[in-house]
Amino acid sequence: MVRAKGSVTFIYRADRIDALLGQIAGRAGEVVVFPLWPGQGRAASRILVRVRSQVSAPARLAPGLVLHEADGRLTAAAEAILREGRGLEL
Repeated sequence: MVRAKGSVTFIYRADRIDALLGQIAGRAGEVVVFPLWPGQGRAASRILVRVRSQVSAPARLAPGLVLHEADGRLTAAAEAILREGRGLEL
C-alpha cells in the first residue's frame, strides 16, 4: 500500500526479476529497474526496482551502477554513495 504518487523500492535478485514484475503488473504505475553490476562486463546479481503509484509512465531500464573496479576496489560512484552519503538517481 502506497500513497498516491508515492513509491516503494525493492532490492531484488536479478535472476528473479520475472517473479517481481509479475506480482506488480497491473498494480503499479511507473516501474524503474536499476541494475547493480558487481564489475564491468559482469552480469548484475541484484537490482533495485522502484515502483510509483498512480504515475503514468512506461517501464524503464536505468543505466545502473558498477560497484567494483577490476582490482576489487569500489568504483568512485559506489564510493560516493556508500561512504559519502551521495544520492542514487533512479
